Amino acid sequence: MAAQMSAAMPDDSAGRWRILAGVFAFMLASSVPMSFFYYVFPPMLRASGHSAELVSALALVYLPYVLRGLWAFAIARALGGRAQAWRHATLALSVLAAAGVLALLPLDPARQPGPIMAVAAFLFLVLASGMTTLDGYVLATLGERGRAAVPGWGAAGMALGGAFWSVSPPGWAGSAAPGGRGSGFWRR
Repeated sequence: MAAQMSAAMPDDSAGRWRILAGVFAFMLASSVPMSFFYYVFPPMLRASGHSAELVSALALVYLPYVLRGLWAFAIARALGGRAQAWRHATLALSVLAAAGVLALLPLDPARQPGPIMAVAAFLFLVLASGMTTLDGYVLATLGERGRAAVPGWGAAGMALGGAFWSVSPPGWAGSAAPGGRGSGFWRR
């Protein structure tokens, strides 16, 4: 497989900026729901009167990130060294992740924490798999110089996505706390 990937690698400059921008965008888009479920959702649950045990159970939705190495080999075997296969898988998983985020919109944290946590677990499984396919795409398309730039672009995307919740307009992260507006996941 390494020989296939080496043969498929284009010149470092050919499409490098497009790929690095894609890494940035994927990591930014991934970190918005990750940050939400890490920083915003637990206080929403507590404000809704849910138990500390339920709030603590929310940490289980992060298991796909911890365990993604278990299925990374299966993904690599299925996609092989074909750059386009890695790219298409990453794009498909991105669309699936967007659908997962949209599935959260009608849910009410005060009354539906279980379904929200189930969607979050699915979403994290999809995002963890997407990060694996993105890694494969980067390895299959970028030379050494391009791969050296990936951590910076990925970290910048993650940081900006995480900062989204600290600068989002008031009312975006709907609260189920007494006096909160709206009954859905997002305030209206």
